Amino acid sequence: MKKTFKVRECLKELDGDSWRASKENRFSKELGEVNEVLWNDHLDDEEKQVILGNWLQRHQPCMFGRIAASKGWLHFCVLSEKDLRKSDQFIKNKIHNEVLAWKRRSISPQPGVSTPAHGFILLVASSWIANAAPDKRLRRLAEGILTLWACPATKEPAGKVYWETLYLENPANQTITQFEFSVDFFAAQGDGRWWYDHRIPGGFAFTANSVGHMMRYQEWYHSEPDQTFWSLRTAIDTINRAKDIYGTRATSLRRIESGPPFDVSLPCPFPEEFKQDKLLVGVDWTRYEGFLHTDHSIRPEFFYPSATMPAAVAARKYELEFAYLYDKRAKDFKKFITGVTISAAEVEEVIGPRSEWFVIKKQPRVPARAAAKVPAGSRKAQREQIAQARKLIAKSRKWRLTREEIRDALLK
Repeated sequence: MKKTFKVRECLKELDGDSWRASKENRFSKELGEVNEVLWNDHLDDEEKQVILGNWLQRHQPCMFGRIAASKGWLHFCVLSEKDLRKSDQFIKNKIHNEVLAWKRRSISPQPGVSTPAHGFILLVASSWIANAAPDKRLRRLAEGILTLWACPATKEPAGKVYWETLYLENPANQTITQFEFSVDFFAAQGDGRWWYDHRIPGGFAFTANSVGHMMRYQEWYHSEPDQTFWSLRTAIDTINRAKDIYGTRATSLRRIESGPPFDVSLPCPFPEEFKQDKLLVGVDWTRYEGFLHTDHSIRPEFFYPSATMPAAVAARKYELEFAYLYDKRAKDFKKFITGVTISAAEVEEVIGPRSEWFVIKKQPRVPARAAAKVPAGSRKAQREQIAQARKLIAKSRKWRLTREEIRDALLK
């Protein structure tokens, strides 16, 4: 089979971000520090995963992602700039291998063997990409990477949605449930721009997170009570944390106080909690608002050079659902939350025989001794870069959620 280099060609075509080049628009301090680690070719992927996981715990509004990062419930695939200059087939194989490992470690997690990963992060780490203009060229590169991931896509009324699938075995009866969920997009270009909540260090990333998988894992493997209220409250908390930048938020809660919700056909699923919980009082439990659609994977709204919200984006607001988290009649409730029972034979066609399911994978950590090691024959400048990067990794520990914060986030 002849090798192709479409990604490499897209990489060459990127234009620099003139807005970012201005001194006053440089990357924020914490994001810039993580950039230095993620762009260092002398560090291994696990070291990069550590600092990114720490950053996510403190600097992302998504509470599902923050919890997953703190518990080691994320699986990473890191593509470096060197990787991007190799063939499309090499890139596709690297993504495929990590997606396969993610699904295998998550289907039947075993104590002492593997931890599940409710989410997957495909990070494309490159200084050239991070400093590129958010335009059609960057979008073309992102679409090229997503094509190599090869997840299915559907055209929805308001845009294109890419999908992923994850499986979980119920230890009580060995039945297997399949969950579907959408793929999301984050990029360094969002740092300082109106879509700040979708920024990420390093370059850009695709994320796929299954709320249903996370809920059922807590119920089936940790004997937690029904997680429906937890999932709804966590989703509301996430939207509540959206950053107000340039006088507006990309997404926001609907306040109803004593009035009716947007969807009057949906009674409040947890009336007492919505009367007593400070976060929930006066919040619409059926809809929230956004200048971007949270299901869309590569949103056209992100690919404007301006830092402030363009008039074309501000002119349209979406009414977005919370109901899929608790309403059995909602279109996505079954595939997102309860999942669909699937046979072991069907799963094996996707991820291989059961004997290969038990991937040994835990939360990545950098041993203390690693800080003293550098590649043999490294030049002085390289050694200094490695030492500085590892200092930043150690420093990033302060971003981790505390035990109390994790306990509160999990309602324990």
